[in-house]
Amino acid sequence: MTPAPSPSTSPATASSGRRATAWATIALSLLLVAAVLALRSHHAPPSGLEGQRVPIATLPRLWPEAPPEPKRVEVGAASQNPTLLHFWGPSCPPCVAHGGDIDDLARGAAADGFAMWTLSADEPAEIRALMAKKSWTFPVLHDAALAAHAAFRVSALPAAFALDRAGVVRRAFPADARTEDVRQAMRALVAAAD
Repeated sequence: MTPAPSPSTSPATASSGRRATAWATIALSLLLVAAVLALRSHHAPPSGLEGQRVPIATLPRLWPEAPPEPKRVEVGAASQNPTLLHFWGPSCPPCVAHGGDIDDLARGAAADGFAMWTLSADEPAEIRALMAKKSWTFPVLHDAALAAHAAFRVSALPAAFALDRAGVVRRAFPADARTEDVRQAMRALVAAAD
């Protein structure tokens, strides 16, 4: 038995196959670019706030509840020292993973000449339980109504902002900012204010 002759490919069919392959390659490339941009935007700080004041949000202090400390804090208001605001939450795995670094940063803030507040919208019981379990002492303000989150355009956690003494946003830090880089930036802001 003789094998059947293979069908010949016409030039039109070959050209059509090459076009389909080219379109598939372009589509795959666009998908990869979109994926990279999505990953970058997840870690990018909110934009457009540098040089601006945001609406002031008055938030209750949740942790630690030391009597001499203020019960409510005006976030975004002018203050005696530059201020670092760090948005986080117990439901955010990267936030919990770097909580020790945030605690170290907060412990040295006063000596470095700046104030530091962390803000969370999570349930108070969940925040208190995690803080006690980890023995963290950094101050936590409760933003239950997401007023400060909205004012600072926080759409992903963690997020951090440096404010000068007038309450003007001077810098937004990326989610993966190193603690030492944040500390140095805050020291520079303090030095510029003197």
